[in-house]
Amino acid sequence: MSQKSNPKNLITLRELFFEFLKIGVIGFGGGLAIIAIIQNYFVNQKKLISPNEFITGTSLSQFIGAFAVNTTYYIGRKLNGIFGGIISVISFLLPSFFAVIILTQIYKSHNEILNIKPVIEGIMPVIVAVLLLIALKFFVSSKSTPLITIITCLLTIPFLIFFENHVLSIIIGGLIYTILMQIHSKFSKNNLSFNTLIPLQGLLFPSATFSQTIIIWFTTPTLIKFSLVCLGIGLIFFGGGYSLAPIIQYIIVQKLKWISNDAFIIGMIISQITPGPFAVIVTFLGYYLYGILGAIISTVLVFLPSLIIMELLINFYDSYQRNPWIKNFVQGIGLVIGLMIIKLAVNYIGEFMWPITPFELFIFTASLILLTLGYSPAVPILGTLIYLLISNYLLSLF
Repeated sequence: MSQKSNPKNLITLRELFFEFLKIGVIGFGGGLAIIAIIQNYFVNQKKLISPNEFITGTSLSQFIGAFAVNTTYYIGRKLNGIFGGIISVISFLLPSFFAVIILTQIYKSHNEILNIKPVIEGIMPVIVAVLLLIALKFFVSSKSTPLITIITCLLTIPFLIFFENHVLSIIIGGLIYTILMQIHSKFSKNNLSFNTLIPLQGLLFPSATFSQTIIIWFTTPTLIKFSLVCLGIGLIFFGGGYSLAPIIQYIIVQKLKWISNDAFIIGMIISQITPGPFAVIVTFLGYYLYGILGAIISTVLVFLPSLIIMELLINFYDSYQRNPWIKNFVQGIGLVIGLMIIKLAVNYIGEFMWPITPFELFIFTASLILLTLGYSPAVPILGTLIYLLISNYLLSLF
């Protein structure tokens, strides 16, 4: 089936800008919540994008970078070319960009008297519930047999746990899944050899090497060094927005020591309570270190590599969309991302929730119910925040 959009339904650049601006304002709850909003408008309501096109876009968007940002680029690009994709991404990120800057400035100006850390502890059960449901959807969306899914996960888990290498895990998981699916199907209908995947690997391995070289070379912060580090982070930005947390903590906090761990935690909190993707934590870093210019540079350079690779993947996929090797490789990546999200959720439980209190268990259970019923993650997050504010205020009166 053709995946070309109906030209009669094309949206103007101005309409694209304002529609994604609105999505950026109401897009609380992370990638999948935002994806649902995008799907509802562009696929279900306006029918500007076909269901098959949307599935293709979301599959490619999982490969590298922020899920919601890549999907935004894909939609804009499909409807109005590369410029449409760029306009869509800019308008989508604008609300979260300015929200992060405002909150970061408040923190920088009043960090001695503000105590925001309890916020992340209060909403962490909601975040964990969101992560686990996201991971579940990755596994459910797999088109393989349960046995292939289990084998792929079992063979990939050691790379995640012992090597903690996202790039290697994604490549290994994708290749394992692809090979198992080809064996299962007993024959291949693709017109190209397995070597067609080499260009993808050629992008991945130099990315990891470049980023590690940056860590070794730069030990003191300057704007130029910070820019190169952001570019390096963008090149190893696999697993969606939340995968940035361990990457930034390792490079910026642990190795380069450009900010304290406390400041990094505040950045995580700000990124979680503002609309848009969690990946806007890079905006926090840029503004915290170098003001507005730093915020612009960090945001552009971290997202730029994934958008460039996204454009290459769109062309690559459109050219060989019937190639089962490519389809299976992308499906395998989805399974690995699901494992990464589970690992992140377990880490959050250990760091912020263990031992689990009855209140945290209640919030976690209530969040699972609301999310399963189709409510946006913004509902339990905002509900929990309001409860925390009211309870803390009442306690201060006594």
